Amino acid sequence: FSSRRRHTRYISVTGVQTCALPIFIILLTIVVAYYLKNIILKKINKQYQNKIVFEQIADILFYIIIGFGLILTLIELGVQKATILTLLVSVGITLGLSFQNILLKVFSGIYIIMMKLYDIGDTINVNSTTGTIKDFNLFNTTVHDQTKNVDIIIPNDIISGTEIINYSKQT
Repeated sequence: FSSRRRHTRYISVTGVQTCALPIFIILLTIVVAYYLKNIILKKINKQYQNKIVFEQIADILFYIIIGFGLILTLIELGVQKATILTLLVSVGITLGLSFQNILLKVFSGIYIIMMKLYDIGDTINVNSTTGTIKDFNLFNTTVHDQTKNVDIIIPNDIISGTEIINYSKQT
């Protein structure tokens, strides 16, 4: 028989306090993220017709806030800032290169929204396609072609890179 001692670990008051702050940071971050997301959605719903796009933007903002909360939690748990920064830079470069086309479409969608190039229901001509805007989001725009009676999905990067004639907004 070998005599081995069993090591019993007890949670000290200091250990509970050490775990309490990161948990508090995570919970506070989630509450703040939900609160800001709801404020943004309430203000935007009053002003804009296309709510889907702004819900997507609010979701992206929500996850960015959650990410900052997780970074603060890792720092509080003792992970070195240089390690976190190195990880963030490498993930950012990898995702940026991997999602280059997707990000181009998203930024084109944001450009279309900010410049107010068209709204749902407007009649436009893009790439020799004339139709009525049926739907649009951050990635693409759905145009209903009345002559062919079909819906055409056009990526936003194509729309923002070509000439658009908006028959509904002509003065």
